[in-house]
Amino acid sequence: MQLAVLDAGAKDLRARLGHRDMALLGSVVRLHRELPYGPGAVTVAGYFDDRDGRRARRVRMSLDERDYGKAAEAHRRGDEVIVRGDVTAQSGVAGMENIVSFTVHHVSE
Repeated sequence: MQLAVLDAGAKDLRARLGHRDMALLGSVVRLHRELPYGPGAVTVAGYFDDRDGRRARRVRMSLDERDYGKAAEAHRRGDEVIVRGDVTAQSGVAGMENIVSFTVHHVSE
């Protein structure tokens, strides 16, 4: 049963790879950079826009220093982010490249 679910998820992800100008709404779950400044790697757990059927994804991306700072602040505060860019495959894992916007959506408590 688990293998069938994983296989279905992999097929769905492969079908979406290469889609351009997709929006991802989610939470920053991982931050990494070598130095305390500069660009860094971020993982967002969330959902692509309505074409995705609200299926949860973990998506990796590299952000410039400015957007990385916004991601770190969103992570610290528990806010959601909206990322727009192209969906890619990076070592079999969903990624985003050519990011055109990275915005923080403040979650009210």
